[in-house]
Amino acid sequence: MNIRDATKAMHDKVEETPFAIKLMTGKLSRQEYFNYLKVQRHIFSDMEYRWNYDILNGLARTTKIDADIDEMLRGDQPLENNDFDATLMLEICEYSHFMGICRDPVTKLYSADHEIANIYLNYMGLMFGGGIAAKLGYTTEGNIYNFECRNELIRYIRSLDVNADIVNEAFQYHINIFEALDNQ
Repeated sequence: MNIRDATKAMHDKVEETPFAIKLMTGKLSRQEYFNYLKVQRHIFSDMEYRWNYDILNGLARTTKIDADIDEMLRGDQPLENNDFDATLMLEICEYSHFMGICRDPVTKLYSADHEIANIYLNYMGLMFGGGIAAKLGYTTEGNIYNFECRNELIRYIRSLDVNADIVNEAFQYHINIFEALDNQ
């Protein structure tokens, strides 16, 4: 079974969360979208700090997310740039821990299976789902969704041997984060 089919049920569960529905239909408030960007900043900076730069070359999102956040903060409508509530921070930390457990305690190297699965989930999600969100006008340039050489990056990620079980487990963390974001 290909990776898309093997992860479809969990992918659909993420898309069915109230937060994802609002994101994909352009119904997030400016504050909710700002909070979403801040969560993405946590996730992508964590991945980009931990893992092999060669795999991430061309994919790096942290500086692009920072540009979107800065743009929103410079806007004419005030935003609350507060810390997240405890539930959302716990969910972000749990996902970070999940990504961190793939590190071998002896060699200090990260498991390629975990690395590739999380790269597949997060970057493909931005390239496809993010492409939809980018067109909805969330008051930024949408730097988070702009990938140079997008088609080549998609082909590259699709060429990787992705572990569907790890992707499905990571999807559950995203569901938990979206549920917490919806209650932020």
